[in-house]
Amino acid sequence: MRKLALVFAVAVTFGIVATPFVQAVAADKKLWEGWIEEVKKAAEGAKKK
Repeated sequence: MRKLALVFAVAVTFGIVATPFVQAVAADKKLWEGWIEEVKKAAEGAKKK
């Protein structure tokens, strides 16, 4: 069970990290610029809460 939980946690973490990259590619932007933009949006959302 512990190995399954570890694999699941790694998959979730990878998904969270990969999301801004996927969104940047979908928007046809440069990968780095899109990632920075998504991080800024996330930071702004956290500040509002």
